[in-house]
Amino acid sequence: MKSKEEILQERAKKTAGKKTNNQIVHAQNMQVLQFSLYPEVFAIPDTYITEVFSLTEITSLPGTPPYVMGVVNRRSKVLCIINLKHVLNIKSVGLTELNKIICLKKGTTEFGIVTDTLNGIIQIDRAKLNKDTLLNNNELNLIAGIMPDGMIVLNDEVLLNNKILVVE
Repeated sequence: MKSKEEILQERAKKTAGKKTNNQIVHAQNMQVLQFSLYPEVFAIPDTYITEVFSLTEITSLPGTPPYVMGVVNRRSKVLCIINLKHVLNIKSVGLTELNKIICLKKGTTEFGIVTDTLNGIIQIDRAKLNKDTLLNNNELNLIAGIMPDGMIVLNDEVLLNNKILVVE
Protein backbone atom coordinates (compact mmCIF):
# COMPACT_ATOMS: atom_id res chain seq x y z
CA MET A 1 0.00 0.00 0.00
CA LYS A 2 1.29 3.47 -0.94
CA SER A 3 1.76 6.19 1.59
CA LYS A 4 -0.11 9.51 1.35
CA GLU A 5 3.11 11.23 0.30
CA GLU A 6 3.71 8.80 -2.59
CA ILE A 7 0.12 9.19 -3.79
CA LEU A 8 0.39 12.98 -3.69
CA GLN A 9 3.70 12.94 -5.58
CA GLU A 10 2.19 10.72 -8.31
CA ARG A 11 -0.75 13.09 -8.65
CA ALA A 12 1.58 16.08 -8.81
CA LYS A 13 3.63 14.46 -11.60
CA LYS A 14 0.49 13.64 -13.60
CA THR A 15 -0.97 17.14 -13.35
CA ALA A 16 2.32 19.03 -13.74
CA GLY A 17 2.44 18.47 -17.49
CA LYS A 18 -1.23 19.27 -18.11
CA LYS A 19 -2.43 22.77 -18.91
CA THR A 20 -5.61 23.95 -17.31
CA ASN A 21 -8.25 25.77 -19.35
CA ASN A 22 -7.21 29.01 -17.65
CA GLN A 23 -3.58 28.57 -18.77
CA ILE A 24 -4.66 27.87 -22.36
CA VAL A 25 -6.84 30.99 -22.46
CA HIS A 26 -3.99 33.06 -21.01
CA ALA A 27 -1.63 31.79 -23.73
CA GLN A 28 -4.10 32.85 -26.43
CA ASN A 29 -4.62 36.29 -24.92
CA MET A 30 -2.12 39.13 -24.96
CA GLN A 31 -2.24 42.21 -22.76
CA VAL A 32 -1.61 45.40 -24.72
CA LEU A 33 -1.63 49.14 -24.17
CA GLN A 34 -4.01 50.74 -26.65
CA PHE A 35 -3.22 54.24 -27.89
CA SER A 36 -3.98 56.59 -30.75
CA LEU A 37 -1.80 58.13 -33.39
CA TYR A 38 -4.65 60.07 -34.96
CA PRO A 39 -6.48 58.86 -37.01
CA GLU A 40 -5.28 55.29 -36.34
CA VAL A 41 -5.63 53.17 -33.19
CA PHE A 42 -2.58 51.16 -32.18
CA ALA A 43 -1.62 48.73 -29.46
CA ILE A 44 1.70 47.51 -28.12
CA PRO A 45 2.23 44.50 -25.85
CA ASP A 46 2.95 45.59 -22.30
CA THR A 47 6.00 43.33 -22.00
CA TYR A 48 8.63 46.09 -22.21
CA ILE A 49 6.59 49.11 -21.09
CA THR A 50 8.20 50.62 -18.01
CA GLU A 51 6.05 53.71 -17.58
CA VAL A 52 3.73 56.18 -19.25
CA PHE A 53 3.97 59.91 -18.61
CA SER A 54 2.76 63.24 -19.95
CA LEU A 55 4.87 65.06 -22.48
CA THR A 56 5.86 68.30 -20.78
CA GLU A 57 9.10 69.62 -22.19
CA ILE A 58 11.11 68.19 -25.04
CA THR A 59 14.53 69.34 -26.21
CA SER A 60 15.20 69.11 -29.95
CA LEU A 61 18.50 67.68 -31.10
CA PRO A 62 20.09 68.94 -34.32
CA GLY A 63 21.50 66.34 -36.70
CA THR A 64 19.19 63.51 -35.64
CA PRO A 65 16.94 61.54 -37.98
CA PRO A 66 13.53 63.14 -38.68
CA TYR A 67 11.65 60.57 -36.57
CA VAL A 68 13.58 61.61 -33.43
CA MET A 69 11.52 64.35 -31.80
CA GLY A 70 14.17 65.08 -29.21
CA VAL A 71 15.01 64.11 -25.65
CA VAL A 72 13.44 64.55 -22.24
CA ASN A 73 14.94 64.39 -18.77
CA ARG A 74 13.15 61.60 -16.95
CA ARG A 75 14.25 60.59 -13.45
CA SER A 76 17.69 62.12 -14.06
CA LYS A 77 18.10 60.13 -17.28
CA VAL A 78 18.07 61.42 -20.85
CA LEU A 79 15.35 59.62 -22.79
CA CYS A 80 15.14 59.77 -26.59
CA ILE A 81 11.60 60.35 -27.92
CA ILE A 82 10.57 58.69 -31.20
CA ASN A 83 7.69 59.90 -33.39
CA LEU A 84 6.11 56.77 -34.87
CA LYS A 85 3.89 58.91 -37.07
CA HIS A 86 6.95 59.83 -39.08
CA VAL A 87 8.13 56.21 -39.27
CA LEU A 88 4.69 54.93 -40.32
CA ASN A 89 3.93 57.82 -42.71
CA ILE A 90 0.99 59.19 -40.71
CA LYS A 91 0.34 62.91 -41.04
CA SER A 92 1.40 64.77 -37.89
CA VAL A 93 -0.40 67.91 -36.71
CA GLY A 94 1.72 68.91 -33.71
CA LEU A 95 1.85 68.35 -29.98
CA THR A 96 -0.68 69.19 -27.28
CA GLU A 97 -0.91 68.75 -23.53
CA LEU A 98 -2.82 65.51 -24.23
CA ASN A 99 0.22 63.78 -25.75
CA LYS A 100 1.68 60.96 -23.67
CA ILE A 101 4.99 59.13 -23.81
CA ILE A 102 5.17 55.33 -23.60
CA CYS A 103 8.58 54.38 -22.24
CA LEU A 104 9.96 51.07 -23.56
CA LYS A 105 13.01 49.29 -22.19
CA LYS A 106 14.78 46.04 -23.02
CA GLY A 107 18.26 45.54 -21.63
CA THR A 108 20.20 48.74 -22.23
CA THR A 109 17.88 49.96 -25.00
CA GLU A 110 15.40 52.51 -23.70
CA PHE A 111 13.35 55.15 -25.48
CA GLY A 112 9.91 56.71 -25.53
CA ILE A 113 7.28 56.84 -28.24
CA VAL A 114 4.89 59.77 -28.41
CA THR A 115 1.15 59.12 -28.62
CA ASP A 116 -1.83 61.39 -29.21
CA THR A 117 -3.99 59.72 -26.55
CA LEU A 118 -3.95 56.64 -24.35
CA ASN A 119 -7.00 54.38 -24.43
CA GLY A 120 -5.99 51.89 -21.72
CA ILE A 121 -4.80 48.35 -21.21
CA ILE A 122 -6.86 45.63 -22.86
CA GLN A 123 -6.67 41.90 -23.57
CA ILE A 124 -6.64 40.76 -27.19
CA ASP A 125 -6.97 37.30 -28.68
CA ARG A 126 -3.79 36.38 -30.57
CA ALA A 127 -5.76 34.09 -32.86
CA LYS A 128 -7.73 37.07 -34.22
CA LEU A 129 -4.57 38.99 -35.17
CA ASN A 130 -4.45 39.27 -38.98
CA LYS A 131 -0.79 38.97 -39.96
CA ASP A 132 -1.39 38.88 -43.72
CA THR A 133 -2.23 42.57 -44.07
CA LEU A 134 0.26 44.68 -45.98
CA LEU A 135 0.67 48.25 -44.80
CA ASN A 136 2.70 51.20 -46.01
CA ASN A 137 6.19 51.20 -44.54
CA ASN A 138 5.91 47.74 -43.04
CA GLU A 139 9.36 46.89 -44.42
CA LEU A 140 10.67 47.54 -40.92
CA ASN A 141 8.30 44.79 -39.68
CA LEU A 142 7.06 47.08 -36.92
CA ILE A 143 3.50 45.86 -37.37
CA ALA A 144 2.64 42.47 -35.90
CA GLY A 145 -0.86 42.50 -37.39
CA ILE A 146 -4.31 44.06 -37.40
CA MET A 147 -7.27 43.13 -35.23
CA PRO A 148 -10.76 42.73 -36.80
CA ASP A 149 -11.77 46.14 -35.39
CA GLY A 150 -8.88 47.81 -37.27
CA MET A 151 -6.54 48.26 -34.32
CA ILE A 152 -2.91 47.94 -35.45
CA VAL A 153 -0.73 45.87 -33.11
CA LEU A 154 2.94 46.79 -33.08
CA ASN A 155 5.76 44.28 -32.77
CA ASP A 156 7.53 45.36 -29.58
CA GLU A 157 10.52 43.05 -30.12
CA VAL A 158 11.25 44.53 -33.56
CA LEU A 159 10.67 48.05 -32.28
CA LEU A 160 13.24 47.64 -29.51
CA ASN A 161 15.80 45.75 -31.62
CA ASN A 162 15.54 47.83 -34.81
CA LYS A 163 18.94 49.37 -35.60
CA ILE A 164 17.28 52.10 -37.67
CA LEU A 165 15.14 53.35 -34.77
CA VAL A 166 17.64 52.99 -31.93
CA VAL A 167 19.70 56.17 -31.69
CA GLU A 168 22.94 55.79 -29.79
